[in-house]
Amino acid sequence: MTTVGTTRSSKIALNQLRSVKPNDGWSIEISNTKNNDSLVRLLRRNVPINDNYFIDIHYCNDDDSIFGFCGSNMIVGVMTNNGDTCQVLVDGSNGKPVVSLSKEIKIVSIKNYKYIKLTETEMRRSAAVTAADGRHNKNDATAAAAAAAATPPPFQFQNPFSNLSNSDQEKYLKYGAGILIGYVVLTILSSIVSEFLLFFLVVPGLYFYLSSTCPPNNTFDTKKEVKRVLRGYHLPEDHPSKPKKGNFIEKWTSKITASVATELGTAAGGYSIEMIPLLWGVATYTTVDIPALSMRCEWIGIHDKWYHIRSSSQQQT
Repeated sequence: MTTVGTTRSSKIALNQLRSVKPNDGWSIEISNTKNNDSLVRLLRRNVPINDNYFIDIHYCNDDDSIFGFCGSNMIVGVMTNNGDTCQVLVDGSNGKPVVSLSKEIKIVSIKNYKYIKLTETEMRRSAAVTAADGRHNKNDATAAAAAAAATPPPFQFQNPFSNLSNSDQEKYLKYGAGILIGYVVLTILSSIVSEFLLFFLVVPGLYFYLSSTCPPNNTFDTKKEVKRVLRGYHLPEDHPSKPKKGNFIEKWTSKITASVATELGTAAGGYSIEMIPLLWGVATYTTVDIPALSMRCEWIGIHDKWYHIRSSSQQQT
């Protein structure tokens, strides 16, 4: 049975421990022997500090005459009726259990010790105070949990490419790698020649080359490019939707299916095309929406070629 202490010594000891460690759940367990003698041991969060049972739990302060241990602010387990033999359990100044480096039990003697049981009234008062402290700690824990729940979660970075397919992610990685390589080349050139010369020679030359090789808008064949997308022309070789090399039946079947789907889709609901020039004519960004197929395709025209970027499904409204 767990209680708040049945003696004045144990009550004082618990009050001291709760003052230095109020949230550690200090209590005293009572065990009756065959002779109906009551033995006790100290618990913290319902776990015994020591496996031994004692006659009483006592708080040694400066008023006690202590022998056999350096210091007086301690919680001990009384082993004899007169207090001559006591085992040190907890440091009363900080609430930490006393553990010897040599694993030896620390024994002290207390003079003027008296075993005084609490009256029924005193025990009820102690129990009421303990219950109030428990409710207070529970309310504090509830308030802390509510405050933690009300605290907004920390910012979490979201991958902007998480909604893309694996093939589209691979394409963007290739584009990023190309940009990185270009940056490295420019860095190397800038270390060889001055930045002024690099800017007025290399950059204009690169711009004129790209602008002169940007494919005209009239070279974009919408149906042809859509058919390529539908038959998996732009997919990597290991993609399950792309026809295998050498399998002519599968290859021609995909071509026929793509042609029929493109013709029917464009004839049934038509299609819309939008072309946006990029970087003053260096490239052209093109999108094609086909409502009948619920599909949207994107290309970029650069370096005399139309490169497929990605395809996505579009919900009809």
